[in-house]
Amino acid sequence: MGRASTFSAVFVAILVSRAAPASAQPSITSPANGQVFSAGPDYATDVLHDPWDFSNVDDVSEHPDEYLGWSQTASAHVNGRGVFLNGGRFVAQSNSIDPMLGLLYAGQHLTVPAGRDGGRFPIDTGRYRRFSAKVTVSGGSGPIAVHWFFGPRGLDAGSTALGPTPNGAEQVLSFDLGAATAGGSPFTSHALVRGLRFDPTNANGASVSVDWVRLTAADGTPGSAMMSVQATNCTSAYTLFVIDGAGTSTPVASGAAGTISTSFNYGIFPPGAYTLRLACGNDSTDRSFIINDPPRLAVIAPSTTSGTDYAANVLGNPWDMDDAADVAGASNINPLQLVPSPAGGNMLRGVNVSASGNPGVQGDPNFFLLGPTNNATPIATTRYRYLTFTLQLEYPFDMGNGSVARIVYGSLHTGAVLGRQREADGARRGHARRHVYGALESRRRGCQRHQDGASLSRY
Repeated sequence: MGRASTFSAVFVAILVSRAAPASAQPSITSPANGQVFSAGPDYATDVLHDPWDFSNVDDVSEHPDEYLGWSQTASAHVNGRGVFLNGGRFVAQSNSIDPMLGLLYAGQHLTVPAGRDGGRFPIDTGRYRRFSAKVTVSGGSGPIAVHWFFGPRGLDAGSTALGPTPNGAEQVLSFDLGAATAGGSPFTSHALVRGLRFDPTNANGASVSVDWVRLTAADGTPGSAMMSVQATNCTSAYTLFVIDGAGTSTPVASGAAGTISTSFNYGIFPPGAYTLRLACGNDSTDRSFIINDPPRLAVIAPSTTSGTDYAANVLGNPWDMDDAADVAGASNINPLQLVPSPAGGNMLRGVNVSASGNPGVQGDPNFFLLGPTNNATPIATTRYRYLTFTLQLEYPFDMGNGSVARIVYGSLHTGAVLGRQREADGARRGHARRHVYGALESRRRGCQRHQDGASLSRY
C-alpha cells in the first residue's frame, strides 16, 4: 500500500509540472519589412510643386482676410505671413471662435489671377478628394472644418465639411471631402475648386500647431495610393496603425480575428519613414516601410519671368528702379525717390498725397513706366505680355480702403485708356504677372510704397 501511494504522488507531480504549448504570434506577411512605396498623389505637391508643409510663407494663402481669428493676425497684416511659421509648422493661438488657415486663395472678383491663385491652379475634384492634416490643438475643443470655394471670393458661395475633434495630442486627421456631409454645395458638385480653407478648431483661446496638410485621391479610386496588408495568427480583433518618425500613431484599418487581408490609403501621409503595427489584443508585430520622396521637376525656362524683357531690349534700360529714367512720370506721390533696396541696388519709394482738386482724399497715387517721354517704340502685345513686379506697402492690409494695385494700359493711336486690370494686393509684398500696356498705378490711402522693379517679358 505504501509503495502504491508513493508512486501515485510522484505521478501527479509529473502531470502538474508539464508546460502548456506556446500560442502562435501574429505575423505580417505583406508588405515586406523595409519596403519602399511611391509617394501618393497630392494636390499641392503635384500642381503647386510645393507641398503644404509650412516651410515657407507660400503655404499660407496670400490674402490677409484668410488668416483671421488668431492672436498673430494683426502682426501678420503688418509683418507678413511668416509670423505664423515656426520650425516647419503653422503655429498660432486662436482669439475667436472662427480662426482660419487659408491654403489656396480663390482670387478676387474682377482681378487678374496671379501667384498661387485658384483661378490659375484649380483643384480637380475628380482626382483630389481626401483631406488629411497632422495637427495639435490644446486648450480648447471643437471639430475641425474644411471650406471650399468654386469661384472668386465674394462671388460663389463655399461649403463646409465638419471633421473629427482634435483630442489635445498630436494626431493625423483624415476624411473624404467628396463623401462628407456638406453645408452648401458638395465638394464634387463642381469639376474644379478654386479655393480651400482649413479651420483647425472653433474654440477661442486654443493653441494650434499644424505640421502638414495633404489633399490626395479618395480610397480605391484610380490613382490612389493603396497599400495591401496580409497577416496571419491574429486571434483577437485587430487594429492596424501607421506610426511616423515622431511617434504619432494613426489607426488605418480594423477588423475581426483570423487571417487578415486588408488595404489602406497611404497617400494621406507625406513621404518619410514609417512603422506599420498590427495589434491583435495584447499581441502586436511591426513592419517598417518608406514612402519615397521623388525629386520634383521645376521648369525654370521658358516661363512668365524668363525670356526677353521689353524695357531692357527695346528701351535699353530695364525697369529695375536703379535710376530716375525708369519712371516716365508720376502724380499724387510726394516724395518719390530712389533709395537703397535690401535686395541690392535701388528701389522706388514714395508716399501718396491728396489728389489734385480734392484735398480731403488721400489716394490715387500713380506712376508711369511708359509715357510720352519714352514710348516711341510701343509695346508689341503679341510679344511682351507678362508683367512681373514686386511691391511693398508699409500699411496694414485694408481692402475697403484701397489695398489693391491697378495696371492701366492705353493706345497711343487714340490717347484713350482702352482697358485696365485690377488685382487684390497682399499686406506687405505681392508678386504678379500681368498683361499690360501703358501705365502702372498703385492705389492706397495714406501709406508708403516701395517698388523694387518691374519687367515685361515673353516666353
